[in-house]
Amino acid sequence: MTTNMVTDKVFYTDSNGKDFLKRDRDYREDWSLVIHQPVAGNYYPLSVGIFTKDKKSEFSILVDHPTSGSNIEDGEVELMLHRRMTHDDSRGLVGPLDEIVCAKSSCKGPTVRGNYYISINQLGAGSRWRRTTNQEVYSPILLAFTHETLDEWTSSHLTMGTTIDPNYSLPLNVALITL
Repeated sequence: MTTNMVTDKVFYTDSNGKDFLKRDRDYREDWSLVIHQPVAGNYYPLSVGIFTKDKKSEFSILVDHPTSGSNIEDGEVELMLHRRMTHDDSRGLVGPLDEIVCAKSSCKGPTVRGNYYISINQLGAGSRWRRTTNQEVYSPILLAFTHETLDEWTSSHLTMGTTIDPNYSLPLNVALITL
């Protein structure tokens, strides 16, 4: 995906879905980096998403399945759908990377599908969108019911509890996991 943003080689990828880490293309803070493979050396794993920003706006992409992504050119965000090579490229991988999925009497390469959630926000507003959309994608509300009668349930469970003040609301950075 290409934008006209001036990002100065900076983009952000998630850290196992917990927070976003700043990435500087072709640079490592801990050591002097010599670039031999500029594309491969700037790809990072994504559990949740990737974003980039300039002085006015933020461009965010959230994914619904683990993948990898990068910012090879300023203003661009690149995601890897699936890696497949039918021959050895002589760059370290011994042999081709050609997974085959066989079903019934036919064999073919795997089909990879997923959803991407894209947003363009004013600078500083993207964080809220990423957090709330991430919770909706990865932790949707799931209602679960049982056929058990109330009398059977109350006889085997502690039914005393406390309540929260009805005017109280959880902070935006807190998610209710179970109730």
